[in-house]
Amino acid sequence: MKKVVVASLLAVSSVALVSRIAVAQTQVNLGSNAQASSNAGIQMSPAEYKAYNDAIGQTTPQTKAPALESYLTAYPQSAVKADVLQQLMLSYVAFDHAKAIDAADRLLQVDPNNLRALTFEVYLRKEAADQQTDATAKQAGLDKAAEYAQKGLAATKPKDMSDADFNTVKTAATPVFYSAIGTAALNKKDTATAIDAFKKELASVPVDQTTKPGPVLQDTYFLGLAYLQSTPPDLVNCAFYVSRFVAFATE
Repeated sequence: MKKVVVASLLAVSSVALVSRIAVAQTQVNLGSNAQASSNAGIQMSPAEYKAYNDAIGQTTPQTKAPALESYLTAYPQSAVKADVLQQLMLSYVAFDHAKAIDAADRLLQVDPNNLRALTFEVYLRKEAADQQTDATAKQAGLDKAAEYAQKGLAATKPKDMSDADFNTVKTAATPVFYSAIGTAALNKKDTATAIDAFKKELASVPVDQTTKPGPVLQDTYFLGLAYLQSTPPDLVNCAFYVSRFVAFATE
């Protein structure tokens, strides 16, 4: 199930990223230095241009990630640093989630409202928290994921990103954000926040997604649990959502 979610997020992020990278590449001009010119687009020295093309031309995540790292080490002030970091993050997601988080951290230092980076911060940090056996560390990890989720919900469209690309990523990210907020709240018995977040998660996806095995259906169960743990317990809503989970969940 986790692989399916990661693949889905990668697909959405990659589609939106490809057009942006293509535009950036058409604006690259070879010059005698690496200084940017407002009239000529992005300028790179021939050496940097070759290193950039060699890095982004790698065909597997395992070879692309180190090549991108080498490029960033050689050209730390690159005019395309944000896009390179974004490609680095997407490469690491395929095989090293800890390094993907680190790449997302670095990308957010350059572009604090990058919706793709915020999405992977939330998903991967929640994933890591779920694997914790220490209760305190688990809650800290869930709270951190929820913190990034709040930032993601508040993120605004960058001026160089099309409305269509932004809406595509936002649509895919919204249920991930609300799931993280709800999970962090439920884990510390904040049922009011959990109920609000889980209901918004269910409302943010097409109805058919609430009837298929996956994260949204799983959170349908957690929504029922939140109603059960409320003070006083709301048994009617608990029964409704838990029954819905049971009806659509596989063996």
